[in-house]
Amino acid sequence: MEVTFYDKELVGDRKGQWACDLDQPYRLIFEPHETPIPADENGKYLWIEIKGVEIIEITNYHGK
Repeated sequence: MEVTFYDKELVGDRKGQWACDLDQPYRLIFEPHETPIPADENGKYLWIEIKGVEIIEITNYHGK
């Protein structure tokens, strides 16, 4: 299984959540435990510093 990670926050009713592509068309939706998310001086998220995430769901949110 190929997993593609998006390092941009989702929008709308999914603000604060992120997604990984799973087998199309499904995505793994999660929220990092850290608030705020660690970032460098340029605003790039430092995912290596994330200590945990909460898995919200596996879904095809574009196909709803």
